[in-house]
Amino acid sequence: MSKFWTQESVNILIEEIRRNEFMYDTKQARYHNRNARRGVLEKIQELQTESRPNTTIDDIKCKWNSLRTQFMGEINKLKMPSGSGGGSSSTMWCFESLLFLRDHITARKSFSTMKQPEISGVNAFLNIEETDAVEDVDSIEFLDLEPSSCLWVVYFFWCLQRA
Repeated sequence: MSKFWTQESVNILIEEIRRNEFMYDTKQARYHNRNARRGVLEKIQELQTESRPNTTIDDIKCKWNSLRTQFMGEINKLKMPSGSGGGSSSTMWCFESLLFLRDHITARKSFSTMKQPEISGVNAFLNIEETDAVEDVDSIEFLDLEPSSCLWVVYFFWCLQRA
């Protein structure tokens, strides 16, 4: 088995998936039909015999998952505002071939697993009494930090302690 996917092999995979909408559209009735999905994967496996002999169904599933993930990364990169690493065009060679997925793939909402520090915990960490107050707030020097960052909170209370 060749461990590399040629452009021809990838194009065959993309075209067969595109032809069978139930392979990527979760609203299709056959999307949850394992036998129908397996049939398409077996057909793709047959079509790969010339360009990529001994390709397994697991290889095809893995490659398809990789292509979808890379495509979503490219879509997200294109959505970024100019100057933040976003671009106006994709560097993925098969990007245009995968555009049929745009309406069917959505990014999952992300969430942080980091706990936001409690102010009382920060006060204890910095040895600040709850009743300590700053007389002259204008005398506090601040670093250029995002107000939502944990480092900003710690730095803010450190400045309060110094004042």
